[in-house]
Amino acid sequence: MILSTLRRTFQKYPLASNIVTFTSLISGADLACQAIEHKNLNRVDWTRLRNMATMGLVYYGPVYYYYYGFLDLKFPGKSPRSILLKLAIHQFLFTIPSLCIFYVGMGKLEHKPWHATKDELKRKLLPTYVTACMFWPAAQIINFAFVPPVLRVVYMSGVSFIWLICLSYIKNQPQLPEIFQKIEDLTSGTTRIKAVEK
Repeated sequence: MILSTLRRTFQKYPLASNIVTFTSLISGADLACQAIEHKNLNRVDWTRLRNMATMGLVYYGPVYYYYYGFLDLKFPGKSPRSILLKLAIHQFLFTIPSLCIFYVGMGKLEHKPWHATKDELKRKLLPTYVTACMFWPAAQIINFAFVPPVLRVVYMSGVSFIWLICLSYIKNQPQLPEIFQKIEDLTSGTTRIKAVEK
């Protein structure tokens, strides 16, 4: 019943439904992230939440709707070739520009000077992308192989909830968490040696 109602709503109002869904999920993901960071929700950063919601409203919701529609139009069907092409396009052509737009867009919403936004992008883009490459391929194979086109953004929004928690955490930490710092070390070719006192 719920699934059929959801399907009808998305068929009748596809763009609006996808925008509302993604905006709600990115907002919920940021709230969840803040709760994890502060161990409760007594210290909600409403400006940060507004900025994340704005990215969902003006970027993720509408862009993902048209983007997946384009992929389905150009590479119809669920053949292995079609799925692999869509996966490759998403992972190697779409994700990096999308992450750049996220970091630059958030920098604008936070009123950061360009040099600060550029520095954050330089430090966090590659670790974020490598993390995305470890997270998304399996989710995308399921997406392209089994999810009906009309529910594609809904599915991706659900899977994205976990990813968006990670993205919010990476974005809003002054220093990269240790796991992402290790990725930065590997991708930048540097080695950090910690002296251990005995």
